[in-house]
Amino acid sequence: MPFTYVIDAERRLVHITASGRITASEAFSCFDEVASSPEFVQGMRVLSDHRQLDTTVSVGFVRMFLTKINALSELLRGSKLALVEAGAARYGMARMASMLSDPSVMELRAFRDFDEAKEWLEVDLEEES
Repeated sequence: MPFTYVIDAERRLVHITASGRITASEAFSCFDEVASSPEFVQGMRVLSDHRQLDTTVSVGFVRMFLTKINALSELLRGSKLALVEAGAARYGMARMASMLSDPSVMELRAFRDFDEAKEWLEVDLEEES
């Protein structure tokens, strides 16, 4: 399975890990599953680790992703999403998403460093970086 996630409602944190090759359908399915979980509430922090992905997303994917975020604006308002990427192309796409996103809906930021993403989200995870 290319995506795994844990929702920690008490800490208001979602930790997503993606690996291998993915399709847009799999990515959006994971997004929908997390967003529709009864444990997911407004103002959650999301740490999405893509360092083990073998797939680069397209500009079209980024646009569809931002459309999905805007459609869920009421649920996502006040949330923060850290995208941790490896490789110049994926990091560039994540940066583009962060620049095009509406921060009044969800703060979105791209990172190359896992620890910097955790710091931005104010998350204390005992994870390897």
